Amino acid sequence: MHMKNESILLSNLFDEFIKASGNGRRRMSSGKKISKGVLRNYESAKDLLLEYEKGLTMPLKILILNRVSVSQLKTEKKYWQQFFTGFTDFLYYKKKCCDSYVSSVFKILKSIFNYIKTENGWPIGEFYRAFKIPVQHPEPVILLPEQVYMLINAGNYIGLHGILSKARDIIVFGCTTGLRIGDLMALKKSNLLQRGNEYFIALYTLKTGQPVHIPLPGYCMEIVEKYKLLRKAFLLPRMAVATINKQIKIIGKKLGWIDPLPKYTSRQGKIIEVKHANGDSWKFNEHLTCHTMRRTAITTLLMLGVDEQVVRKVSGHAPGSKEFYKYVAIAQTYMDHQVKIAFERLTSDPEWYKHK
Repeated sequence: MHMKNESILLSNLFDEFIKASGNGRRRMSSGKKISKGVLRNYESAKDLLLEYEKGLTMPLKILILNRVSVSQLKTEKKYWQQFFTGFTDFLYYKKKCCDSYVSSVFKILKSIFNYIKTENGWPIGEFYRAFKIPVQHPEPVILLPEQVYMLINAGNYIGLHGILSKARDIIVFGCTTGLRIGDLMALKKSNLLQRGNEYFIALYTLKTGQPVHIPLPGYCMEIVEKYKLLRKAFLLPRMAVATINKQIKIIGKKLGWIDPLPKYTSRQGKIIEVKHANGDSWKFNEHLTCHTMRRTAITTLLMLGVDEQVVRKVSGHAPGSKEFYKYVAIAQTYMDHQVKIAFERLTSDPEWYKHK
């Protein structure tokens, strides 16, 4: 039993948190184990905290609040307010981090405080709940239906060979199914089901464990057949995420998707443009990544009029997901634009239908 005013080193609790997350004692809300990628994020946040501590006179400690006075509570509150100010300044000014990264670091710290409260049952107060960083969320970059059409029929527009051809196949599959890249690369023969003349992908997603059942169009089955004799267990060519991220930008450039599209981030609430080393702004193709595939698939289905509940079932998003409604908003904007064009054509050229 802890004595009055006992304090615990935050760095030690950070180590305990990472260890519990790595060995499975601490898990996601779905019950799945914490991924290696998330564990790497924890380690990076710990390294930043330790670097910050080197500039302090004493290491950071969490006070166990057993029967403390009002003045002690005020002192503890001030202690963590000063930490928040000092650590944010360190991240912004010394490490040159943007709002989204600073926010992610504090999100990890808040998870640690929550963990030690629930796991150890220690009374540590609620001061950490004030660790809030406002983040500007940029609109996700997606491919419009006409661009997906170009990608599917890329052979008619550009010549793709070798790794570019394989990357194009993966990207088309991703832009159709909406699977996360981890699930996409993990697809095996057992995930491919046939019902009559129709084919489906069935799996439990790696991130959330949600069951997903996706019908495959003919052009996706052509891709599957293409690698049927070359693969052993997997449906698609195996390719690292970094490689796909590089190839999708090259393919986008070859397809002419090079319109200027500046990249923005925010630092301390101020929107700033991110430019290349030579001062040039970003172009559309330079924004394309593996995430673009999933975003494109979800938005395309919505644009084509598929019911939101059905799309959410395919994508594996939870009801009320804020992320999902970003795609709904993008799809609605696109459809509004298309309707506006149709009305403009109708009023400006009543003979338009004769050219159809």
